[in-house]
Amino acid sequence: MLELNSPIRLPEDKIIQAAKVMSRAFQQEPFTVYTLPDSVERKEKNHHVFEFVLQYGTLFGEVYTTSLNLEGIAIWLPFWEAEMKAKKLRKAGFNSFYNKMGDEYFKRLEICENHIVLLHKRHTADFSHWYIGPIGVDPIHQGKGYASKLLKPKLAQCEEQNIPCYLETHDEKNVPIYQHLGFDIVEEDIIPNTNLPIWAIL
Repeated sequence: MLELNSPIRLPEDKIIQAAKVMSRAFQQEPFTVYTLPDSVERKEKNHHVFEFVLQYGTLFGEVYTTSLNLEGIAIWLPFWEAEMKAKKLRKAGFNSFYNKMGDEYFKRLEICENHIVLLHKRHTADFSHWYIGPIGVDPIHQGKGYASKLLKPKLAQCEEQNIPCYLETHDEKNVPIYQHLGFDIVEEDIIPNTNLPIWAIL
């Protein structure tokens, strides 16, 4: 039986290392494959995505890891930070991120993000909530219970405070994990002009 201490806040000096963990975790994830379809480019650039996302989460939300060994990482944003605004994007290093990724990546990302934002607003417009961002477990640690152990303490806190949590996934194999944690699917869809599935979960 896996025993873990409570998740800890990710130290800022661990962001680059954590981004590499997340990059490995998401190498074959459908959203990543859609936005970075070339496997060589994906391997070279995917860590830049997570360096930016983790920096944003650290500045404007909460980022947790299972331990300083970084077996798994989860990003939580208060709902008002989920739709990223220009000033805060710049503070998190967006200009550098854009230059590293290039126009083609952002064209694909925009197609996805427009629909993701639409779904989020559709299902959560009337109440305060936490938006759970990317959750990743290093492939060498997957299947050992790290994801649920990473999420359960914060979910329990939210339940005590009667604050709902919302997330999306593009990978069908994740859906039963979230259902086991008490989430419900509120919408299943295909992002327009793509073959990319999305499950909105609350």
